[in-house]
Amino acid sequence: MAYSFVHTYHALSLDRKEILIAELEACERLLKYADESEGRVVRKEIADLKLTLDLIA
Repeated sequence: MAYSFVHTYHALSLDRKEILIAELEACERLLKYADESEGRVVRKEIADLKLTLDLIA
């Protein structure tokens, strides 16, 4: 999955960490409905989001 923002982070009402947390929560909810192959992709995205959150914390 790839994410692209039209506006810069400072122009948004949410900060980058809040956006990443929301993406992580959405992926975790999506995982409940994913089949095996989709689940692998979603779990990789979850791992990438967690790593990114660890790096900016």
